[in-house]
Amino acid sequence: MRLAVTQTVSLRAQANGLRYKPLARGRPHRLEFRRPEALTTLSLKAMRLLHLIARGSRKIILKPGESFLILRMALWVSLLSLLVKFRPLPRALELVAAKPKPTANTGEISEETMNRLAGAIDLLLRTDLFVFKPICWKRAAVLHRYLTLSGINSRIVFGVRRGAQGEVDGHAWLESNGAPILETTAPNYKVTYAFPSDDPFEADLASMS
Repeated sequence: MRLAVTQTVSLRAQANGLRYKPLARGRPHRLEFRRPEALTTLSLKAMRLLHLIARGSRKIILKPGESFLILRMALWVSLLSLLVKFRPLPRALELVAAKPKPTANTGEISEETMNRLAGAIDLLLRTDLFVFKPICWKRAAVLHRYLTLSGINSRIVFGVRRGAQGEVDGHAWLESNGAPILETTAPNYKVTYAFPSDDPFEADLASMS
């Protein structure tokens, strides 16, 4: 009888996220709260989402123009994330890219525009939720689109290199006039593909972060 009661209590406790811990014979039993790992991860994501909504609400009020830019970028990140599941990357990049325009901005104005666009996409991808993760090829693809719309010519470059342990590490970045742009450090990779290009794409997106 004691065994049956113990098993019943234990099963009910587990179903409610609790851990049943029987003590020594003759002493009362004790239930301890156990936080499942999945619940912890879900709680952290929910808190991050609420924080994002709060920040977004403030930004809409204080900087509506930047908020609208980030919203449009979010739509293109979502579309790109969907396209690469069903289309080769070159085709997905082609669908996301904007039609080139004559260069309208030069010098200091171009630098200011590039930094504003880079700041917006970085802010979006730093949320690290759903498809909005700090992944280099998503950043490069969406930035390429908005730089083109601003009259700034660029291309997306993909490269790989061997890590210290022999693992393959990849990266995607933007170049303009043959030089990397909007990178904190100069990329040191062997170039495997550039967009736009008619060459085949052979890199592994999973190795690029």
